[in-house]
Amino acid sequence: MDDINKLLERSGLLALKEAGLTIVSLFGVSESRRSASSPNLVVTLANRIIGTDAFTSANETLRENTMELAKGLQFYLDAKSKTVYLFMDSNVDVTTFSKEKPFSESLMSYQSKTMKSLLFMMIISHLVVPILPPSLLPAEFLSTLVALAQAKSNLYTHLAQYQSSCWKHWNISVPYSLFEKKENERSNPVLMGWWGPAKGVPILVFITTGVPFSNIVPTAIKRMQDALQVKVKNMFRALHLMPLRPEGGVPYPPVEVRSLFLLPSGSQPVIHIVPAPIKEMNKKTDFSLFNFDDPPSLASTLQNLLSSSDTEPHPNTLYHEYSDKLLKNFVNIWTKTATHRHPLHNYHSSNSRKTNNSDFSNKSAPLPTPIQFASAAVPLLSFLFNQPITENETDFKKIITAQYPSTKGMIQQIEVILRKKIKDNIEIERVFSKSHSMEIMQKCNEAYLQDSPPYYTEKYHEWKKNSVMRMYQALARGPCKEEFAIRLKRECDAVWKGGRQSCECISLTGKPCRLKIGHEHDTISAKSIRDERAVMIDTAKHNSAFTFLHACDCGKLQRARDDPFEIEDANIGFYNKFDCCLTLGRAALDIKQSIFGKEQDLVLNYDEIPAFDISLLYLGPASFYKNNVGLDKVEGFTNNTNFLIPWSITTVNEIKLRKQEMAKITANEQREDESTASAPSSTTAQDSNVEWPILGRLPPLAKPKPAPVSVAPLDAFPALGTNLTSATSVAASNTPTATSTSATSIATPTATPTTPNLSNRQLFDTRRRRHNRGRERLQGLVRGYVGAEYECPFGHRFLSCGDGRVCKLGHTGHPKEHGNYFVHQDLPIYIVCPCTFANSTTVSSITNTSNNLSNTNAVSSGNSNNNIMMSNNTAHTAAVVNTNTSNHLEVIAQLQRLYIVTPDEPAVTISIEPKIKVNIRDKEEEFDILNLGIDDSLALGPNSTYVLRLPFIYRDNNGLPIPVELDTQKRLKSAFLQKDCIKFHYKESKKWIVPDM
Repeated sequence: MDDINKLLERSGLLALKEAGLTIVSLFGVSESRRSASSPNLVVTLANRIIGTDAFTSANETLRENTMELAKGLQFYLDAKSKTVYLFMDSNVDVTTFSKEKPFSESLMSYQSKTMKSLLFMMIISHLVVPILPPSLLPAEFLSTLVALAQAKSNLYTHLAQYQSSCWKHWNISVPYSLFEKKENERSNPVLMGWWGPAKGVPILVFITTGVPFSNIVPTAIKRMQDALQVKVKNMFRALHLMPLRPEGGVPYPPVEVRSLFLLPSGSQPVIHIVPAPIKEMNKKTDFSLFNFDDPPSLASTLQNLLSSSDTEPHPNTLYHEYSDKLLKNFVNIWTKTATHRHPLHNYHSSNSRKTNNSDFSNKSAPLPTPIQFASAAVPLLSFLFNQPITENETDFKKIITAQYPSTKGMIQQIEVILRKKIKDNIEIERVFSKSHSMEIMQKCNEAYLQDSPPYYTEKYHEWKKNSVMRMYQALARGPCKEEFAIRLKRECDAVWKGGRQSCECISLTGKPCRLKIGHEHDTISAKSIRDERAVMIDTAKHNSAFTFLHACDCGKLQRARDDPFEIEDANIGFYNKFDCCLTLGRAALDIKQSIFGKEQDLVLNYDEIPAFDISLLYLGPASFYKNNVGLDKVEGFTNNTNFLIPWSITTVNEIKLRKQEMAKITANEQREDESTASAPSSTTAQDSNVEWPILGRLPPLAKPKPAPVSVAPLDAFPALGTNLTSATSVAASNTPTATSTSATSIATPTATPTTPNLSNRQLFDTRRRRHNRGRERLQGLVRGYVGAEYECPFGHRFLSCGDGRVCKLGHTGHPKEHGNYFVHQDLPIYIVCPCTFANSTTVSSITNTSNNLSNTNAVSSGNSNNNIMMSNNTAHTAAVVNTNTSNHLEVIAQLQRLYIVTPDEPAVTISIEPKIKVNIRDKEEEFDILNLGIDDSLALGPNSTYVLRLPFIYRDNNGLPIPVELDTQKRLKSAFLQKDCIKFHYKESKKWIVPDM
């Protein structure tokens, strides 16, 4: 009661005691911001309505008889008419804003206060009169009315119950019908409508100011009033601020107490128009004089003056009447209507007429007393403007909730509704931005989770998060954009860290482990062990979900392999799962224990393949390879690509000539040694005579030694129509200058360019096969076979002719000289597999179901792999995407094996010395040379078939694995097998000792 008594004393209501009060509210509707120097017409009209100078602008000092209930909400009491006037001007003066706060924050704070003041007027007044600008109803004012209507509809029950509890606590007499459940159906005709918070519905009428007229004519103003009234009512019906017009003569429905206001529907106009002042219209006419139109004539001006009637009022007189006298009458009429003929009381009036009860016919609606008005205004001001209410220096809300516990929920509901509705209307842009940004954020969150694996790395998480953030930034709008962007980042991070973090270990092929972080320490329960489906993946090992289909050391069988994470698994562990490579009659070279070069000492293993990155196997005699069949009983080769390249090493005649030359050289050396040993003294004397001759006598001339006779081979004279280049190359290699007493390495001197030209194309001319076969029989060529096998992740295998081309010529398509061209060129380690350019059906037909056979053979051999989860088709994901040149997957095949078939000629030795040129430092011109453990020439035995399996993952010179280049173009140029890794020598060779089959 302390705050109520203060309000009664300050406002002067205490002197009225139990008199009934009429509450009228005047609200100035803002059209736009104005400066401090512009006149305020709203304040002027408000003072004319009340008949005194009581209200002021927001930046002016209050008058003596006026007080502020809240910031900008002015209170004035007319004691004679017992009327309380509330005034609020929503026109904002931006010059009064504090510079300490941002302009937007100050503006929203002012709008919030204005909206709360209008709600206070709507709840506690009998009549509300908005003073409109010339634009009539601004959109901001309409949206404010809609928001306040929703607010009152939601809180009127809680507010009425809370107010009744306060009146009981203060022992204040309650207005009539407060506790009735049905407000529109009175149980007692004597108890009429009542005034009170949330159940009082004020009448709403409008005053429109500053409407320009060319001439103030009452009839024109009347027509405008009628037209505007129709438009305003239609607009309010569309916004559901008033009920729809009934059809078929049905009366209007009764007024609901939850309505924000009542717009009367009668003959009396609800809009009063105040025309623009005469000075402003004169200014407009003055401006019209300065134009380029023809000036009016004098005759027309005199005629207009004579036609005007002396009885018509002057425009200045009409303006003052509409802005003063008629304005007061308009407000007074609707004030009496709101207090005596309110539609809430229609039931009583009609009932009194039916019963002809004169006692009730003149009875008006009850008006609130000063104590009732003050006791209702104080709690409402505390809710709207957070003004504290104290009682004996104690918070009143704590006292009322202790006495009436149900009021605690009422207080919470009222505060939530007011805060939400008012905040949403003030921050309408923020509300839209919030809802829109939240919707976009949820969609982006779904896009982040879409197609994401169960576990993924931080790099994938950052890439996916950045992609959805770019999508969010492109779609989100408004001030809440950044707020929800930060929230989206947090949610993406929370999803990833909430059980989706994967192991950060990267495989040797550059693919991350797809298992969750810390999977090495997870233990499999006994129940999961019994379930065969639960142990498809070995969680103790890393797994990238990529599988490859690769062959064994000898190249016979294929099986699926997991993406390796350890170098030993890549080059050793996988190949140890096969048992087809070292059968009876085969041998494996122990590269670590062997010595290479001139003092070659080879260590062979017949039981197991030594653990090393590469392997060299003896498969059998030269007859193991059949020229008309190719590599037989091997899996994965595409059609017609399993034939080795024939290599015409030398001829039988050349070998015989070299043996004769070597025999002559040896005989001459022996004779020289014998002559030197038998006559040492004569030689010494002769030398002395030569060194010191007798005077006058010439020294004896030394007899020249006979030069060895060089016989040109028959190859120097090729048959007519044959290729002279190949014949002269063999003849040039047969010259005596290329021989010596020791065995020297002889390479074919013909340098064939890597780019195909006319001479290279002639090598593939298959029209001369029959002539070449006849020439081979005549010349007695010594021939071997070589081949470079490539293998792709799909398991497609093929032999290459060099230059990265797939060999499809068959056993009769290769010229015999093509081997010389093949061994003198660099072989790329990585090339594009033909399956890149074929669809899935073509690839499946080419492989001829070899993959299915390989899986069957692998299982039958006992090398089943229980930890392989994905099928062979998942090798598609091992392909590298070339983002620079094309959009399709480019499958990369890797050089995996070298096949060598040595001729059955002990006088010729085939040697290998593989060296890999690798780009490690990511610079195009810098390469490192790797010898793969064979640091010198390795001589192979005659009449044998060998296969050299190269590493799947290469090591550098420090023993560390070399990462695989993920970019396609860079990977194709990253490694090469250097040329001349396979050579032949004119020296005796020894066959490898292999146990008999």
